[in-house]
Amino acid sequence: MNDLMTDSFVGAANQKNQDLESGSSNGSTDPGASIHLFFSEAEAVKQEMISIEGLLAQLNRENEARKSELSREALRSLSARINDDMVKTVRKARGVRARLESMDRRVDPKDLARVSFVRGLSTKLREILGEFQGLRQRMVEENREAVARCYFTLTGEKPSEEVIEGIISSGSHTPELLVKKAIAGGDQAIASVVEDMEDRQESAREVERSLLELQQLFLDMSVLVEAQGKQIEKIEQQVDSAGQDVNAAKLALEEAKVHQTSTRRTWLWILLVVLVLIVLAVVAGIVWYNLSNKGSGLQSAVGFILEFF
Repeated sequence: MNDLMTDSFVGAANQKNQDLESGSSNGSTDPGASIHLFFSEAEAVKQEMISIEGLLAQLNRENEARKSELSREALRSLSARINDDMVKTVRKARGVRARLESMDRRVDPKDLARVSFVRGLSTKLREILGEFQGLRQRMVEENREAVARCYFTLTGEKPSEEVIEGIISSGSHTPELLVKKAIAGGDQAIASVVEDMEDRQESAREVERSLLELQQLFLDMSVLVEAQGKQIEKIEQQVDSAGQDVNAAKLALEEAKVHQTSTRRTWLWILLVVLVLIVLAVVAGIVWYNLSNKGSGLQSAVGFILEFF
């Protein structure tokens, strides 16, 4: 059921991509529809990540239960559920990664808000996948301990790191132990231990394959988040540069206004001086004319000037 939901999610995501690209090619630039589609996709991504977190919690519980399980049939059932949940997790993580990469490609590089939002979702997915790396490390260590216990039960000897690694990597030591202990000794308990160890190793290898794929997804998301971070830094630098240009233009405009005001005042003073000179010239001409008509004499000149003013 979860797989079907994941397939539906990915299919719907691809359909939305086609619809959006078709809308863009037809000249549709409705901002409201674009924002609605963006946040609809973002909400779908968040819900899928919540589902992945639920699978992580379930895998942790199943792994703890497997450590204490003694029944071989129950252990096989638990291992099957773990493998199934790991496959579901990988499929969901692939779908979310594809959705985030699609959103990252389609978002306007100059839209700082949306770029930051997509980066936040990408960072969240990377953190979730990082938690799976912690689960992988625990499962690897627990598997090594289980192999060491089984080996000690079969041989009475503490295995070296090389022997443990050989059993985990290829199981090459298991047939030899089975021949020497189970067949030669005819001990059913020992044979059961060998079979149990083989079952655990087979299950561990299947889980390891899924965990390695999740690790690759984690690395892919790390690369995407880093690229988005550089894009955000570039946008912020452009915004800062634009802000500096605006401030510089504002300062230049203010300086121009001050210069314009100063220039106007200068011309007003020049005009006033010219007018005064003109008035003085006119007055001097009139005085000279009257003096020339009335005759020379200081008294006549002074009287005329006083009469004029």
